[in-house]
Amino acid sequence: MGFADSITISNRSPRSVTTIWRPLFDSVFASSVYKRFTEGEEPNLLRVLGGPGSGKTSFSTLVVQDLSQPYNADEEMVKPTVVLPVFLQLPNPNRPDEPCAPFTVRFLLELQRQIDSHLNLDASLSPPASPQIGTDIDTQTWQENLLHAIGFKLHRFGKRFLVVDQADLLLQVSPAEYHNFENEVLGRRLREDMHVNVMITSRISFKQERIRCDLNEESRDDDSDDEGSHCDSESACEDQFEHSETDVHHGLMTWWRCEDSGHQKDTFDICERCRDAGRGCGHDLAMFTYHTRPLYLDFDRSDESAHELFVLHHLQLEHGRFWPGRLDEEEYPPLSPFGKRLLSKDGKAVQAKQLLHRILSLANGNISIALERIRFISDHAETSNTALALHDRLPPGVVAMFQALLLPIQRQAIHCPEEDVRKRAALGLHAIRFVGKSVTGKLKLESLRRKLIREDEGGCKHGFVKLLDVEPRALDMILIASAGLLGFEILEGISSVMVFTQNFHMFVKQDYNKEMARGCMCKEMGAL
Repeated sequence: MGFADSITISNRSPRSVTTIWRPLFDSVFASSVYKRFTEGEEPNLLRVLGGPGSGKTSFSTLVVQDLSQPYNADEEMVKPTVVLPVFLQLPNPNRPDEPCAPFTVRFLLELQRQIDSHLNLDASLSPPASPQIGTDIDTQTWQENLLHAIGFKLHRFGKRFLVVDQADLLLQVSPAEYHNFENEVLGRRLREDMHVNVMITSRISFKQERIRCDLNEESRDDDSDDEGSHCDSESACEDQFEHSETDVHHGLMTWWRCEDSGHQKDTFDICERCRDAGRGCGHDLAMFTYHTRPLYLDFDRSDESAHELFVLHHLQLEHGRFWPGRLDEEEYPPLSPFGKRLLSKDGKAVQAKQLLHRILSLANGNISIALERIRFISDHAETSNTALALHDRLPPGVVAMFQALLLPIQRQAIHCPEEDVRKRAALGLHAIRFVGKSVTGKLKLESLRRKLIREDEGGCKHGFVKLLDVEPRALDMILIASAGLLGFEILEGISSVMVFTQNFHMFVKQDYNKEMARGCMCKEMGAL
């Protein structure tokens, strides 16, 4: 059994809807990206990105609730909507491994179980949960049988939605299996063939695919005889059709593809505005079909005003309504002594505003870190007049959060029976150390790559050289290995790797050596 096969698959969210403050996500639900996902005529793939603790699972929980609302159709013949939630979690390390089916098969079995439940079908009528005794059936055949059964049953529904939370767990332990899972199972079979709208959440940044409009003359290759040529839709084509950067970045552009264009490349892509203008590839057999690209929501760049209201709401849950006129629909407890101190004599809550903005600044837009800082202040507020000064420290709850995020990587580096997983985990731990110990919490990719290779050649012997042999692959490997604790940016063509928040940067600089030693790393990593 591979490590990926032990990932827990459930239809139940670890978050309770009653504990989630929905206004935090109002702007996301109202966004053009989310509306395109839920209301578009063609099925879409929506990727929700964000660092650990940014609210992705809470959002997934609300999306399932939102999409599951009864549909008031005017016509009785309208088919019902089906919503299939799948929440992935790491296996319990204290529970002994038990033989189980491969990850993709278990995933499809969960979808089938949910569909059968929606249709009130007897589970015995579905393909078996495992190959029947005495039969020689391989995993691929088993998987195909499940896909055919799921596709047949989905015809009973109109709109079809699939929500996969924490999809990056599979990416961390088996990149090859993940890419097959997203591209083949989620992308081609479920989205394209069965018209299922798919949403996945991940703390690992995907390299957003940049499709190119093949009709621009400005980027034509001098040696090319093609009538059209490749152009970057964010530059040359934008001059003609005003393609907004937001539309391109979030996948909102609509594209059309000709599979038999007669050009040297296999396909020929044009944007919708080019198509509407009557332009094409010029080939006699041209036949353009709708070609969807993934949609993106980035929680690390979410609405600042929503975060401000979120922090204010949770402060007032602890200390009463010290900010009159805000969030009037909420009920809060009586003012605590600390809440009263936050109110100035003229009732304008000057100290409260200072505290609010300080928490927002220190939380770096991360709601989990903001909550831990609020708890830290509240624990000291009733007994200390210096509570306002405490927010400059790294709270124990934030430290515990980062320790918990590192622990699965440490366990993989030590205990995982699969060599590739151990190597990637070791790579992630070293990369986090180098980036986190840097002055700014950011290193150029090439500089980080050299440091990791020197570490490997100096006695570590984890095989980093093979993992980092070429730069594009090096960035992918580092992002995957660090499990979302490192991100990236590209400025003027130069790639850099950075910590996911400044709080984590502070943690690595102060506590990383101690925590790595406590994690009982292997001898080669004892110097950490």
